[in-house]
Amino acid sequence: DGCDGALDFGACASEGGVSCVNHSCIEAEPAAKMWRLVCESGTSSRWWVKDIEFHTEALCFRAYEAFERSMSSGGYSAESPLINAFDGREATVWGSACNRCEPGEAWLGVDFGVQVRVACVKLVQSDRTANRCSRLSLEYSDNAAKWLHSSRFGFGTHVLKSSEALTSDIDTRLDDRELLPSERAAPFWRLVCGAELAVSWGVFELELFDDAACSGALRPMLKRVMEPVASTWPAKNAFDGEASTL
Repeated sequence: DGCDGALDFGACASEGGVSCVNHSCIEAEPAAKMWRLVCESGTSSRWWVKDIEFHTEALCFRAYEAFERSMSSGGYSAESPLINAFDGREATVWGSACNRCEPGEAWLGVDFGVQVRVACVKLVQSDRTANRCSRLSLEYSDNAAKWLHSSRFGFGTHVLKSSEALTSDIDTRLDDRELLPSERAAPFWRLVCGAELAVSWGVFELELFDDAACSGALRPMLKRVMEPVASTWPAKNAFDGEASTL
Protein backbone atom coordinates (compact mmCIF):
# COMPACT_ATOMS: atom_id res chain seq x y z
CA ASP A 1 0.00 0.00 0.00
CA GLY A 2 3.06 2.25 -0.27
CA CYS A 3 3.69 2.38 3.47
CA ASP A 4 7.00 1.35 4.98
CA GLY A 5 7.24 -0.82 8.05
CA ALA A 6 5.43 -3.86 9.31
CA LEU A 7 1.87 -4.24 10.59
CA ASP A 8 1.39 -6.29 13.75
CA PHE A 9 -1.93 -8.16 13.91
CA GLY A 10 -1.05 -9.84 17.19
CA ALA A 11 -0.41 -13.46 18.06
CA CYS A 12 -3.98 -14.67 18.28
CA ALA A 13 -3.23 -17.89 16.38
CA SER A 14 -1.11 -19.24 19.16
CA GLU A 15 -3.39 -18.82 22.15
CA GLY A 16 -6.41 -20.70 23.47
CA GLY A 17 -7.66 -22.26 20.25
CA VAL A 18 -7.98 -18.86 18.59
CA SER A 19 -7.08 -18.52 14.93
CA CYS A 20 -6.45 -15.60 12.61
CA VAL A 21 -8.80 -15.33 9.60
CA ASN A 22 -8.57 -12.36 7.22
CA HIS A 23 -6.58 -10.46 9.82
CA SER A 24 -9.29 -11.04 12.47
CA CYS A 25 -9.02 -13.13 15.62
CA ILE A 26 -11.63 -15.88 15.49
CA GLU A 27 -12.24 -17.83 18.66
CA ALA A 28 -12.88 -21.53 18.11
CA GLU A 29 -16.20 -23.06 19.15
CA PRO A 30 -15.90 -24.75 22.55
CA ALA A 31 -16.00 -28.54 22.78
CA ALA A 32 -18.04 -30.34 25.43
CA LYS A 33 -19.84 -33.61 26.13
CA MET A 34 -23.27 -32.09 26.73
CA TRP A 35 -25.15 -29.45 24.77
CA ARG A 36 -28.60 -27.98 25.31
CA LEU A 37 -30.94 -25.36 23.90
CA VAL A 38 -32.60 -23.17 26.53
CA CYS A 39 -35.78 -21.12 26.03
CA GLU A 40 -34.72 -17.67 27.25
CA SER A 41 -37.90 -15.80 26.33
CA GLY A 42 -40.35 -17.98 28.20
CA THR A 43 -43.57 -19.05 26.49
CA SER A 44 -47.22 -18.02 26.48
CA SER A 45 -48.26 -21.68 26.50
CA ARG A 46 -46.51 -25.05 26.48
CA TRP A 47 -43.31 -25.26 24.39
CA TRP A 48 -43.71 -27.76 21.55
CA VAL A 49 -40.63 -28.95 19.63
CA LYS A 50 -41.06 -31.10 16.54
CA ASP A 51 -37.41 -31.79 15.80
CA ILE A 52 -33.93 -30.71 16.87
CA GLU A 53 -30.53 -31.56 15.39
CA PHE A 54 -27.04 -30.67 16.62
CA HIS A 55 -24.44 -30.13 13.89
CA THR A 56 -20.65 -29.90 14.09
CA GLU A 57 -20.48 -27.70 10.97
CA ALA A 58 -22.12 -24.30 10.47
CA LEU A 59 -23.92 -25.29 7.26
CA CYS A 60 -26.29 -27.57 9.19
CA PHE A 61 -25.84 -30.15 6.44
CA ARG A 62 -25.63 -33.39 8.43
CA ALA A 63 -26.62 -33.88 12.06
CA TYR A 64 -24.21 -35.41 14.56
CA GLU A 65 -26.45 -38.21 15.83
CA ALA A 66 -23.96 -40.26 17.89
CA PHE A 67 -25.23 -39.10 21.28
CA GLU A 68 -25.59 -41.38 24.30
CA ARG A 69 -28.82 -39.90 25.67
CA SER A 70 -31.20 -37.00 25.31
CA MET A 71 -31.97 -34.64 28.21
CA SER A 72 -34.63 -32.07 29.05
CA SER A 73 -36.10 -29.93 31.81
CA GLY A 74 -39.10 -32.28 31.91
CA GLY A 75 -41.81 -33.44 29.53
CA TYR A 76 -45.55 -32.91 29.36
CA SER A 77 -46.83 -36.46 28.97
CA ALA A 78 -45.99 -40.00 27.91
CA GLU A 79 -47.74 -39.29 24.61
CA SER A 80 -45.12 -36.65 23.74
CA PRO A 81 -41.80 -38.16 24.95
CA LEU A 82 -38.45 -36.45 24.54
CA ILE A 83 -37.33 -38.93 21.87
CA ASN A 84 -39.94 -37.37 19.56
CA ALA A 85 -37.73 -34.29 19.24
CA PHE A 86 -34.82 -36.43 18.01
CA ASP A 87 -36.54 -38.93 15.68
CA GLY A 88 -36.17 -36.80 12.53
CA ARG A 89 -39.94 -36.62 12.04
CA GLU A 90 -41.88 -33.37 12.21
CA ALA A 91 -45.14 -35.27 12.73
CA THR A 92 -44.11 -36.09 16.32
CA VAL A 93 -43.57 -33.52 19.07
CA TRP A 94 -42.06 -33.07 22.51
CA GLY A 95 -43.90 -30.81 24.94
CA SER A 96 -42.35 -29.07 27.92
CA ALA A 97 -43.57 -29.88 31.41
CA CYS A 98 -44.13 -26.19 32.08
CA ASN A 99 -47.08 -24.31 30.67
CA ARG A 100 -46.43 -20.56 30.34
CA CYS A 101 -42.77 -21.33 30.98
CA GLU A 102 -40.63 -18.77 32.75
CA PRO A 103 -37.46 -17.55 30.97
CA GLY A 104 -34.78 -20.26 31.21
CA GLU A 105 -37.17 -22.83 32.67
CA ALA A 106 -37.57 -25.10 29.62
CA TRP A 107 -34.66 -26.72 27.79
CA LEU A 108 -33.65 -29.85 25.88
CA GLY A 109 -30.35 -31.26 24.74
CA VAL A 110 -28.06 -34.27 24.40
CA ASP A 111 -25.14 -36.00 26.08
CA PHE A 112 -22.63 -37.04 23.41
CA GLY A 113 -20.38 -38.82 25.90
CA VAL A 114 -17.34 -37.35 24.13
CA GLN A 115 -16.04 -33.86 23.43
CA VAL A 116 -18.00 -32.35 20.53
CA ARG A 117 -18.10 -28.88 19.01
CA VAL A 118 -21.58 -27.68 17.99
CA ALA A 119 -21.62 -25.00 15.29
CA CYS A 120 -25.28 -25.12 14.26
CA VAL A 121 -28.60 -26.32 15.68
CA LYS A 122 -31.49 -27.08 13.37
CA LEU A 123 -34.73 -26.50 15.27
CA VAL A 124 -38.34 -27.08 14.22
CA GLN A 125 -40.88 -25.72 16.69
CA SER A 126 -44.67 -25.61 16.67
CA ASP A 127 -46.42 -23.69 13.91
CA ARG A 128 -48.40 -21.89 16.63
CA THR A 129 -46.78 -18.70 17.93
CA ALA A 130 -48.04 -19.34 21.47
CA ASN A 131 -46.18 -22.68 21.55
CA ARG A 132 -42.87 -21.36 20.25
CA CYS A 133 -39.84 -19.92 22.00
CA SER A 134 -38.76 -16.58 20.51
CA ARG A 135 -35.36 -16.30 22.21
CA LEU A 136 -32.96 -19.18 22.74
CA SER A 137 -29.47 -19.81 24.05
CA LEU A 138 -27.04 -22.64 23.33
CA GLU A 139 -25.14 -23.93 26.36
CA TYR A 140 -22.56 -26.63 26.99
CA SER A 141 -21.25 -28.65 29.94
CA ASP A 142 -19.12 -31.64 30.84
CA ASN A 143 -20.96 -32.60 34.04
CA ALA A 144 -24.52 -31.18 33.75
CA ALA A 145 -23.87 -29.24 36.97
CA LYS A 146 -22.31 -26.13 35.45
CA TRP A 147 -23.52 -24.88 32.08
CA LEU A 148 -21.62 -22.31 30.04
CA HIS A 149 -22.98 -19.98 27.38
CA SER A 150 -22.04 -20.52 23.73
CA SER A 151 -24.46 -18.55 21.54
CA ARG A 152 -27.86 -16.94 21.66
CA PHE A 153 -30.55 -16.51 19.03
CA GLY A 154 -33.53 -14.20 18.55
CA PHE A 155 -32.04 -11.16 20.30
CA GLY A 156 -31.60 -9.08 17.14
CA THR A 157 -33.99 -7.76 14.51
CA HIS A 158 -34.80 -11.26 13.18
CA VAL A 159 -37.80 -13.01 14.73
CA LEU A 160 -37.26 -16.76 14.98
CA LYS A 161 -39.69 -18.73 12.84
CA SER A 162 -40.99 -22.25 13.41
CA SER A 163 -38.07 -23.75 11.45
CA GLU A 164 -34.58 -22.27 11.79
CA ALA A 165 -30.93 -23.19 11.33
CA LEU A 166 -29.44 -21.56 14.42
CA THR A 167 -25.88 -20.31 13.95
CA SER A 168 -23.91 -17.86 16.08
CA ASP A 169 -24.29 -15.07 13.49
CA ILE A 170 -28.05 -15.36 12.88
CA ASP A 171 -28.89 -12.19 14.85
CA THR A 172 -26.49 -10.09 12.79
CA ARG A 173 -26.89 -11.89 9.46
CA LEU A 174 -30.70 -11.66 9.22
CA ASP A 175 -32.66 -8.42 9.47
CA ASP A 176 -36.46 -8.57 9.34
CA ARG A 177 -36.63 -4.85 8.59
CA GLU A 178 -35.84 -5.81 5.00
CA LEU A 179 -39.02 -7.91 4.74
CA LEU A 180 -42.33 -6.79 3.27
CA PRO A 181 -44.79 -5.50 5.92
CA SER A 182 -47.03 -8.54 5.34
CA GLU A 183 -44.13 -10.88 6.21
CA ARG A 184 -43.01 -9.18 9.40
CA ALA A 185 -43.68 -10.04 13.03
CA ALA A 186 -44.17 -7.44 15.75
CA PRO A 187 -45.10 -7.24 19.45
CA PHE A 188 -47.81 -4.59 18.92
CA TRP A 189 -50.78 -4.88 16.56
CA ARG A 190 -53.90 -2.77 16.11
CA LEU A 191 -56.95 -2.45 13.86
CA VAL A 192 -57.60 1.08 12.63
CA CYS A 193 -60.94 2.40 11.34
CA GLY A 194 -60.14 4.37 8.20
CA ALA A 195 -63.63 5.70 7.61
CA GLU A 196 -65.32 8.79 9.02
CA LEU A 197 -68.17 7.71 11.30
CA ALA A 198 -71.19 9.71 12.38
CA VAL A 199 -71.41 7.71 15.62
CA SER A 200 -68.90 5.91 17.82
CA TRP A 201 -67.29 2.78 16.44
CA GLY A 202 -68.60 -0.23 18.34
CA VAL A 203 -66.75 -3.57 18.46
CA PHE A 204 -68.18 -6.62 20.21
CA GLU A 205 -65.28 -9.01 19.60
CA LEU A 206 -61.83 -8.85 17.98
CA GLU A 207 -59.72 -11.99 17.54
CA LEU A 208 -56.17 -12.06 16.13
CA PHE A 209 -54.59 -15.13 14.53
CA ASP A 210 -51.11 -16.10 13.36
CA ASP A 211 -52.24 -17.95 10.21
CA ALA A 212 -54.41 -17.28 7.15
CA ALA A 213 -56.82 -20.06 8.12
CA CYS A 214 -57.62 -18.23 11.39
CA SER A 215 -56.92 -21.36 13.43
CA GLY A 216 -54.01 -20.18 15.60
CA ALA A 217 -55.58 -17.75 18.06
CA LEU A 218 -53.22 -15.24 19.66
CA ARG A 219 -55.50 -14.31 22.55
CA PRO A 220 -53.55 -16.48 25.06
CA MET A 221 -50.48 -14.34 24.27
CA LEU A 222 -52.04 -10.96 25.08
CA LYS A 223 -50.05 -9.01 27.68
CA ARG A 224 -52.27 -5.95 27.70
CA VAL A 225 -55.00 -4.24 25.67
CA MET A 226 -54.15 -0.74 24.50
CA GLU A 227 -56.88 1.83 25.03
CA PRO A 228 -57.72 4.50 22.44
CA VAL A 229 -57.41 8.14 23.40
CA ALA A 230 -61.15 8.45 24.10
CA SER A 231 -63.47 5.50 24.67
CA THR A 232 -67.00 5.12 26.03
CA TRP A 233 -66.51 1.45 26.90
CA PRO A 234 -63.26 -0.31 27.92
CA ALA A 235 -61.25 -1.76 25.03
CA LYS A 236 -60.77 -5.03 26.93
CA ASN A 237 -64.45 -5.83 26.23
CA ALA A 238 -63.47 -6.59 22.63
CA PHE A 239 -61.09 -9.33 23.81
CA ASP A 240 -63.12 -10.98 26.62
CA GLY A 241 -64.72 -13.71 24.47
CA GLU A 242 -68.20 -12.33 25.26
CA ALA A 243 -70.27 -11.20 22.27
CA SER A 244 -72.63 -9.35 24.60
CA THR A 245 -70.03 -6.77 25.74
CA LEU A 246 -69.18 -3.73 23.65
